[in-house]
Amino acid sequence: MQGLRLKVSGSIRTQSCSLFSRPQPGCEHPIPEMPDSPTPQRPTDTVATHYDDIIVGSGLSATGALLGLDPGKRVLMLAGEPVGRYHYYNDSNTVPCASTACGGLGNDWHGVIPLATAATFGGYSRAQYAALFRRFYPRVDIDALMGESLLFVPWKPIRPLSVLAEQALSRDRDHLRIEHQQAERFEARHGKVFVWTSRQECVSAQRLWLGAGPLHTPRLLERSLQTPLARASVSDHVLCYMGLTRSPEAPKVRRSADGLLFPATYHPDGTALFTLRPARFNFTQLDAGIAQRAAFGMPTGRAIAKLLRRLSPGLLAEALYNRFGLFPAATHYSVYSQSRVADVYTLAPGAPYPLQPETRKIIENHQALDATIPWPGVARSAKPELYIPGIHLHHSVDTHALEQCGINTDQAPIQVIDASVVQDIGPDHHSFKIMTRAYAKACLTN
Repeated sequence: MQGLRLKVSGSIRTQSCSLFSRPQPGCEHPIPEMPDSPTPQRPTDTVATHYDDIIVGSGLSATGALLGLDPGKRVLMLAGEPVGRYHYYNDSNTVPCASTACGGLGNDWHGVIPLATAATFGGYSRAQYAALFRRFYPRVDIDALMGESLLFVPWKPIRPLSVLAEQALSRDRDHLRIEHQQAERFEARHGKVFVWTSRQECVSAQRLWLGAGPLHTPRLLERSLQTPLARASVSDHVLCYMGLTRSPEAPKVRRSADGLLFPATYHPDGTALFTLRPARFNFTQLDAGIAQRAAFGMPTGRAIAKLLRRLSPGLLAEALYNRFGLFPAATHYSVYSQSRVADVYTLAPGAPYPLQPETRKIIENHQALDATIPWPGVARSAKPELYIPGIHLHHSVDTHALEQCGINTDQAPIQVIDASVVQDIGPDHHSFKIMTRAYAKACLTN
């Protein structure tokens, strides 16, 4: 099998593209549709190579699984395209919902890690959450902070490509191989799992870890098992602008050597996360900024460059606060809520875009939270239909049907490790939790 060879005389080489190349601007456009790849004909039963573990995907969940596996095991990662393409929520092309690139959407993750509700959906222990956190951010006293209502925003977000580079250099070259390929289908037989790749090569392993993401994993499962497993709807976080207030006290942003700690306020029943963000320039007018927020998405990371080009001072000021904690004191504050909305998008293969929002559910969610805003004197938004996608898609697979197929049970050789099988991710940012969950699952096999 030709592909990425790791740890060659202390260097990393690829066949044609760098493992660490980011999607190029010319590739960052929506695809008219996301058709299922044709099921390849099995060319032969001859297995090219046998591994202990095969990981499908290279985002945060796949990276978590790799970190959890014993370095002495022989691992193949089918990492996706070296230079991939984005899929977007809608035709504004500003908020991606999936990526085929090596590293996935982890290439652009803003890195937020919640400290208050570390065990929202289980599958890992508090100690494992803290241990994985310390691996990346050793200068933060996570043991002292765990349980506080805080959101940690690192100076340097976890990037799967960087972690894979580190693992490539630290593991024996025969124990880790990363291929710029996709898995077309798999089959469990004779006590092994066989996987056919996009080059129609066949590889096998004792265990298979599926982390292709909430939009791609269901299709891979259905191609392989010939059983309806993809749900017609998918859940997500929805970020809503609740209104504007004159808060007497600025949010207390704490700084550490590894990042920022922002205060977080949770709904009493734990279903929503509320935050205050300084409002400046046109954002001091009720509802003036939400249309820009909805158009730009989350103003962090590379979005700041877009704001500079578009000269949106109110949005830029908010982005500087979100990313760097700058200028927290203001006369006005925007009030935002983040909450999980079940089945908020319907999946419509063949439509111009894969996600169709259920606007009624979004408005009803906004109205339900309106009565629970934790700060007094908030002027309520008059535009509950405007929102920002959370980029936290989950529950796209029928988990009961999946278990009936013998997948994802405790000792099953095939495990789904991404958010497609998580029914409720809670109100706060789930990415690091999903990574820890995959890490913990992999640790159990050692």
